[in-house]
Amino acid sequence: MSESPESTTPAPRTIKQRMTAILSVLVSLYIVYAIGAAIMQDRLVFPRHFAGPGADPIHADVEQLWLPIGDAGRVEAWLLVGEGRSQESPGPAVMFLHGNGETIDEVFDSFRFYATRGITLLVPEYRGYGRSDGKPSQKAIVEDSARFFDLLAERPEVDPDRIFFHGRSIGGGVACALAREREPAAMILESTFTNVASMSWRFGVPPFLCRHPFRNDRTLRSLDAPVLLMHGTGDLLIPPTHSERLHGIARRSSLSLMDGGHNDFPVDRSAYLGEIERFLESAGLAPADQ
Repeated sequence: MSESPESTTPAPRTIKQRMTAILSVLVSLYIVYAIGAAIMQDRLVFPRHFAGPGADPIHADVEQLWLPIGDAGRVEAWLLVGEGRSQESPGPAVMFLHGNGETIDEVFDSFRFYATRGITLLVPEYRGYGRSDGKPSQKAIVEDSARFFDLLAERPEVDPDRIFFHGRSIGGGVACALAREREPAAMILESTFTNVASMSWRFGVPPFLCRHPFRNDRTLRSLDAPVLLMHGTGDLLIPPTHSERLHGIARRSSLSLMDGGHNDFPVDRSAYLGEIERFLESAGLAPADQ
């Protein structure tokens, strides 16, 4: 005797079962996405493919420094001695750490103003950028920057107790991480963030998967050095609220919000330079003979 049609038809799934199935698919898709984003994060944090290629220095007063990094090759930095600085008259120095879509070739001339004010300028390159070998990472870049700091501190034109950092965007993260290895006389953080780990949520990636966390907030909580935070009010990539939070965390900081976005900051360069000059004077880093 054959079974009735009613006995062979599967029971319809309940709403709860359907929701569970949909949720399982969504969770699986999210896990795949998070793993993919974690694998791709090096290209997201260090998009060196967007940075311009390196070119030979075009100014005779620029000195190329090369730092060996073992089998990985070597990393470059550019040095410009501050005007009036010599072994007989050493002065302050600044390490400028650039953004993740730039090279030293692209930013160097914009920061020559330091040298014209008697402050020796050193701009290290990041691994894998420009002419530099290797692969960029927070650990590698900070290690290289610490070694460049030591080279800078040994220069006869430089007062090793008056070296400060100026970091822009991801360079602010490098500056803060470096400050945990080498104590700066002061720091200027421009268009930077509280930490990369918290920003990873914007892309739906849990912070524990972030290999380059750049915890600026932790550094500023303990750093006993003056800090100038500068940010464009129209910055959509890294909103100015990041600098506002860092200002509230830091022991000794001042905050300057100015017109500009992320890639066109500052709009008013004269006001920008004025803020930096006033900060350096208050921090005792303006050369006495300038």
